[in-house]
Amino acid sequence: MKHALWLTDGTITNPPDLVDAAVEAEDAGWDGLFVSDSLPFEEFPDPFALLSGIATRTESIQLGTWVVPFPRRQPWQLAQEIATLDRLADGRLLVGAGMGNAEDYEAYGRPYEPRRLGAQLDETLEILVGLWSGEPFSYEGEYFSLEEATVGPTPIQEPRVPLLMGCWWPNKGPFRRGARWDGIMPWFASLASDGTGPRGEAPTGTPAEEVREMLAFYTDYAEDPGDVLLPTIPTDDEAAFRETLAEFDVPWLLETSLGEGPREAREFVRAGPPD
Repeated sequence: MKHALWLTDGTITNPPDLVDAAVEAEDAGWDGLFVSDSLPFEEFPDPFALLSGIATRTESIQLGTWVVPFPRRQPWQLAQEIATLDRLADGRLLVGAGMGNAEDYEAYGRPYEPRRLGAQLDETLEILVGLWSGEPFSYEGEYFSLEEATVGPTPIQEPRVPLLMGCWWPNKGPFRRGARWDGIMPWFASLASDGTGPRGEAPTGTPAEEVREMLAFYTDYAEDPGDVLLPTIPTDDEAAFRETLAEFDVPWLLETSLGEGPREAREFVRAGPPD
Protein backbone atom coordinates (compact mmCIF):
# COMPACT_ATOMS: atom_id res chain seq x y z
CA MET A 1 0.00 0.00 0.00
CA LYS A 2 1.14 3.53 -0.83
CA HIS A 3 0.70 6.41 1.60
CA ALA A 4 -0.22 9.92 0.48
CA LEU A 5 -0.89 13.30 2.05
CA TRP A 6 -3.78 15.68 1.49
CA LEU A 7 -1.50 18.69 1.41
CA THR A 8 -4.27 21.30 1.33
CA ASP A 9 -6.11 20.23 4.48
CA GLY A 10 -6.25 23.87 5.56
CA THR A 11 -3.33 23.72 7.99
CA ILE A 12 -0.79 25.22 5.56
CA THR A 13 -2.27 27.78 3.16
CA ASN A 14 0.59 29.90 1.76
CA PRO A 15 1.55 28.45 -1.66
CA PRO A 16 5.36 28.77 -1.17
CA ASP A 17 5.03 26.99 2.18
CA LEU A 18 3.00 24.23 0.53
CA VAL A 19 5.75 23.75 -2.05
CA ASP A 20 8.35 23.53 0.73
CA ALA A 21 6.17 20.98 2.57
CA ALA A 22 5.92 18.91 -0.61
CA VAL A 23 9.72 18.79 -0.86
CA GLU A 24 9.85 17.64 2.77
CA ALA A 25 7.22 14.98 2.01
CA GLU A 26 9.35 13.52 -0.76
CA ASP A 27 12.45 13.56 1.44
CA ALA A 28 10.50 11.82 4.24
CA GLY A 29 9.40 8.95 2.02
CA TRP A 30 5.74 9.72 1.36
CA ASP A 31 4.53 8.06 -1.84
CA GLY A 32 2.20 10.82 -3.00
CA LEU A 33 0.56 14.13 -2.27
CA PHE A 34 -2.77 15.51 -3.39
CA VAL A 35 -4.27 18.99 -3.47
CA SER A 36 -7.88 20.11 -3.73
CA ASP A 37 -9.67 22.69 -5.85
CA SER A 38 -12.57 24.85 -4.70
CA LEU A 39 -12.76 28.59 -5.34
CA PRO A 40 -14.61 29.64 -2.14
CA PHE A 41 -11.95 28.22 0.19
CA GLU A 42 -8.71 30.16 0.65
CA GLU A 43 -6.82 27.02 1.68
CA PHE A 44 -7.16 25.71 -1.90
CA PRO A 45 -4.80 27.59 -4.26
CA ASP A 46 -5.19 26.83 -7.94
CA PRO A 47 -4.22 23.14 -8.06
CA PHE A 48 -2.44 23.18 -11.40
CA ALA A 49 -0.34 26.22 -10.56
CA LEU A 50 0.51 24.79 -7.13
CA LEU A 51 1.40 21.35 -8.50
CA SER A 52 3.51 22.96 -11.22
CA GLY A 53 5.61 24.61 -8.54
CA ILE A 54 5.85 21.33 -6.65
CA ALA A 55 6.77 19.41 -9.81
CA THR A 56 9.80 21.59 -10.44
CA ARG A 57 11.07 21.05 -6.87
CA THR A 58 10.52 17.27 -6.61
CA GLU A 59 11.61 14.22 -8.57
CA SER A 60 9.77 11.06 -7.54
CA ILE A 61 6.69 11.67 -5.38
CA GLN A 62 3.30 11.06 -7.05
CA LEU A 63 1.34 14.28 -7.61
CA GLY A 64 -2.41 14.53 -7.90
CA THR A 65 -5.65 16.44 -7.47
CA TRP A 66 -8.37 15.50 -4.97
CA VAL A 67 -10.52 16.62 -6.84
CA VAL A 68 -11.05 19.22 -9.59
CA PRO A 69 -14.64 20.24 -10.49
CA PHE A 70 -14.23 19.70 -14.23
CA PRO A 71 -17.48 21.42 -15.35
CA ARG A 72 -16.18 24.70 -13.93
CA ARG A 73 -13.47 24.77 -16.62
CA GLN A 74 -13.48 24.48 -20.38
CA PRO A 75 -12.38 21.02 -21.61
CA TRP A 76 -9.67 22.36 -23.92
CA GLN A 77 -8.29 24.47 -21.08
CA LEU A 78 -8.13 21.38 -18.88
CA ALA A 79 -6.48 19.35 -21.64
CA GLN A 80 -3.66 21.88 -21.95
CA GLU A 81 -3.24 22.46 -18.19
CA ILE A 82 -3.11 18.76 -17.34
CA ALA A 83 -0.77 17.88 -20.20
CA THR A 84 1.59 20.74 -19.32
CA LEU A 85 1.65 19.66 -15.69
CA ASP A 86 2.25 16.03 -16.65
CA ARG A 87 5.32 17.11 -18.60
CA LEU A 88 6.59 19.27 -15.76
CA ALA A 89 6.14 16.29 -13.43
CA ASP A 90 7.77 13.87 -15.90
CA GLY A 91 4.71 11.63 -15.91
CA ARG A 92 4.01 11.65 -12.15
CA LEU A 93 0.50 13.10 -12.38
CA LEU A 94 -2.79 11.50 -11.33
CA VAL A 95 -5.96 13.56 -11.74
CA GLY A 96 -9.08 13.33 -9.61
CA ALA A 97 -12.14 14.77 -11.34
CA GLY A 98 -15.68 15.46 -10.23
CA MET A 99 -18.67 17.79 -10.53
CA GLY A 100 -17.98 19.84 -7.41
CA ASN A 101 -20.55 21.11 -4.91
CA ALA A 102 -23.03 23.95 -4.90
CA GLU A 103 -20.50 26.44 -3.49
CA ASP A 104 -18.31 25.91 -6.56
CA TYR A 105 -21.01 27.44 -8.77
CA GLU A 106 -23.77 29.42 -7.08
CA ALA A 107 -21.60 32.22 -5.65
CA TYR A 108 -20.31 32.86 -9.19
CA GLY A 109 -23.70 33.13 -10.88
CA ARG A 110 -23.92 29.55 -12.14
CA PRO A 111 -26.67 27.15 -11.06
CA TYR A 112 -25.80 23.89 -9.34
CA GLU A 113 -27.61 21.30 -11.46
CA PRO A 114 -26.10 17.84 -10.83
CA ARG A 115 -27.65 16.16 -13.88
CA ARG A 116 -26.34 18.81 -16.25
CA LEU A 117 -22.95 18.96 -14.53
CA GLY A 118 -22.62 15.18 -14.69
CA ALA A 119 -23.32 15.22 -18.43
CA GLN A 120 -20.76 18.02 -18.91
CA LEU A 121 -18.22 16.02 -16.92
CA ASP A 122 -18.77 12.98 -19.15
CA GLU A 123 -18.34 15.06 -22.31
CA THR A 124 -15.23 16.72 -20.90
CA LEU A 125 -13.60 13.37 -20.20
CA GLU A 126 -14.18 12.24 -23.79
CA ILE A 127 -12.81 15.53 -25.14
CA LEU A 128 -9.66 15.26 -23.02
CA VAL A 129 -8.83 11.88 -24.48
CA GLY A 130 -9.49 13.11 -28.01
CA LEU A 131 -7.36 16.23 -27.66
CA TRP A 132 -4.53 14.28 -26.01
CA SER A 133 -4.24 12.11 -29.12
CA GLY A 134 -2.22 14.89 -30.74
CA GLU A 135 -4.39 14.68 -33.86
CA PRO A 136 -7.11 17.12 -34.99
CA PHE A 137 -10.21 16.16 -33.01
CA SER A 138 -13.87 16.80 -33.72
CA TYR A 139 -16.70 16.31 -31.26
CA GLU A 140 -20.42 17.04 -31.17
CA GLY A 141 -22.17 16.75 -27.81
CA GLU A 142 -25.03 18.32 -25.94
CA TYR A 143 -22.78 20.93 -24.34
CA PHE A 144 -19.56 21.07 -26.33
CA SER A 145 -18.70 21.14 -30.02
CA LEU A 146 -15.21 20.95 -31.53
CA GLU A 147 -14.12 20.87 -35.16
CA GLU A 148 -10.61 19.69 -36.03
CA ALA A 149 -9.37 21.09 -32.71
CA THR A 150 -5.88 20.61 -31.30
CA VAL A 151 -4.04 21.60 -28.13
CA GLY A 152 -0.42 21.29 -27.11
CA PRO A 153 1.52 19.84 -25.52
CA THR A 154 0.28 16.29 -25.11
CA PRO A 155 0.89 14.32 -21.89
CA ILE A 156 3.89 12.10 -21.32
CA GLN A 157 1.87 9.24 -19.85
CA GLU A 158 0.39 6.59 -22.14
CA PRO A 159 -2.36 5.98 -22.99
CA ARG A 160 -3.30 9.07 -20.95
CA VAL A 161 -2.96 10.77 -17.61
CA PRO A 162 -4.94 8.56 -15.17
CA LEU A 163 -8.39 10.03 -14.49
CA LEU A 164 -10.01 9.00 -11.21
CA MET A 165 -13.55 10.04 -10.32
CA GLY A 166 -14.53 11.80 -7.13
CA CYS A 167 -17.43 9.93 -5.50
CA TRP A 168 -19.84 10.28 -2.57
CA TRP A 169 -21.09 7.02 -1.14
CA PRO A 170 -23.92 5.94 -1.26
CA ASN A 171 -24.52 7.85 -4.54
CA LYS A 172 -23.64 5.03 -6.95
CA GLY A 173 -23.57 6.98 -10.23
CA PRO A 174 -20.06 8.44 -9.77
CA PHE A 175 -18.75 4.98 -8.82
CA ARG A 176 -20.06 3.65 -12.13
CA ARG A 177 -18.32 6.54 -13.89
CA GLY A 178 -15.09 5.67 -12.05
CA ALA A 179 -15.40 2.09 -13.27
CA ARG A 180 -15.45 3.36 -16.86
CA TRP A 181 -12.29 5.37 -16.31
CA ASP A 182 -9.23 4.81 -14.13
CA GLY A 183 -10.53 4.52 -10.58
CA ILE A 184 -12.20 6.36 -7.73
CA MET A 185 -11.53 8.91 -5.00
CA PRO A 186 -14.40 8.26 -2.59
CA TRP A 187 -15.81 10.10 0.41
CA PHE A 188 -18.63 8.97 2.65
CA ALA A 189 -21.77 10.58 4.04
CA SER A 190 -20.82 9.38 7.53
CA LEU A 191 -17.64 11.49 7.35
CA ALA A 192 -19.38 14.70 6.23
CA SER A 193 -19.48 17.53 8.74
CA ASP A 194 -23.29 17.64 8.63
CA GLY A 195 -23.73 13.88 8.33
CA THR A 196 -25.04 13.91 4.75
CA GLY A 197 -23.67 13.92 1.22
CA PRO A 198 -23.86 16.90 -1.16
CA ARG A 199 -27.34 15.91 -2.32
CA GLY A 200 -28.58 14.84 1.09
CA GLU A 201 -27.31 11.25 0.94
CA ALA A 202 -27.73 9.59 4.32
CA PRO A 203 -25.01 7.35 5.79
CA THR A 204 -25.51 3.62 5.27
CA GLY A 205 -23.53 2.72 8.39
CA THR A 206 -20.34 3.59 10.21
CA PRO A 207 -17.39 4.85 8.12
CA ALA A 208 -15.81 1.38 8.26
CA GLU A 209 -19.08 -0.24 7.12
CA GLU A 210 -19.45 2.28 4.32
CA VAL A 211 -15.90 1.57 3.13
CA ARG A 212 -16.67 -2.15 2.85
CA GLU A 213 -20.01 -1.55 1.09
CA MET A 214 -18.48 0.94 -1.32
CA LEU A 215 -15.50 -1.22 -2.23
CA ALA A 216 -17.71 -4.27 -2.71
CA PHE A 217 -20.03 -2.34 -5.04
CA TYR A 218 -17.20 -0.80 -7.05
CA THR A 219 -15.18 -3.99 -7.50
CA ASP A 220 -18.29 -5.98 -8.43
CA TYR A 221 -19.39 -3.39 -10.98
CA ALA A 222 -16.02 -2.66 -12.61
CA GLU A 223 -14.73 -5.17 -15.13
CA ASP A 224 -11.18 -4.03 -14.40
CA PRO A 225 -11.12 -1.96 -11.18
CA GLY A 226 -8.65 0.89 -11.32
CA ASP A 227 -6.89 2.80 -8.58
CA VAL A 228 -8.61 3.65 -5.32
CA LEU A 229 -7.46 6.66 -3.31
CA LEU A 230 -9.08 5.99 0.06
CA PRO A 231 -9.04 8.58 2.85
CA THR A 232 -8.14 7.47 6.34
CA ILE A 233 -11.22 7.09 8.52
CA PRO A 234 -11.97 7.08 12.25
CA THR A 235 -12.66 3.52 13.38
CA ASP A 236 -12.90 1.58 16.60
CA ASP A 237 -11.62 -1.57 14.89
CA GLU A 238 -8.38 -0.76 13.12
CA ALA A 239 -7.63 -4.45 12.52
CA ALA A 240 -10.92 -4.97 10.66
CA PHE A 241 -10.34 -1.84 8.60
CA ARG A 242 -6.88 -3.08 7.62
CA GLU A 243 -8.37 -6.44 6.66
CA THR A 244 -10.80 -4.62 4.37
CA LEU A 245 -7.96 -2.71 2.73
CA ALA A 246 -6.06 -5.95 2.13
CA GLU A 247 -9.15 -7.86 0.93
CA PHE A 248 -9.88 -5.30 -1.78
CA ASP A 249 -6.20 -4.57 -2.50
CA VAL A 250 -6.57 -0.81 -1.97
CA PRO A 251 -3.45 0.81 -3.49
CA TRP A 252 -3.61 4.29 -1.91
CA LEU A 253 -4.36 5.48 1.63
CA LEU A 254 -4.68 9.25 2.02
CA GLU A 255 -3.88 11.03 5.27
CA THR A 256 -6.47 13.81 5.48
CA SER A 257 -5.35 15.69 8.62
CA LEU A 258 -1.84 17.08 9.02
CA GLY A 259 -2.16 18.71 12.41
CA GLU A 260 -3.54 21.59 14.46
CA GLY A 261 -1.29 24.28 12.97
CA PRO A 262 1.45 24.89 10.39
CA ARG A 263 4.27 23.83 12.72
CA GLU A 264 2.53 20.58 13.68
CA ALA A 265 1.70 19.93 10.03
CA ARG A 266 5.31 20.28 8.94
CA GLU A 267 6.39 17.94 11.75
CA PHE A 268 3.77 15.40 10.62
CA VAL A 269 5.04 15.60 7.05
CA ARG A 270 8.71 15.24 8.07
CA ALA A 271 7.89 12.21 10.24
CA GLY A 272 7.12 10.22 7.11
CA PRO A 273 4.43 7.65 6.37
CA PRO A 274 3.19 5.11 8.92
CA ASP A 275 4.82 1.70 9.10
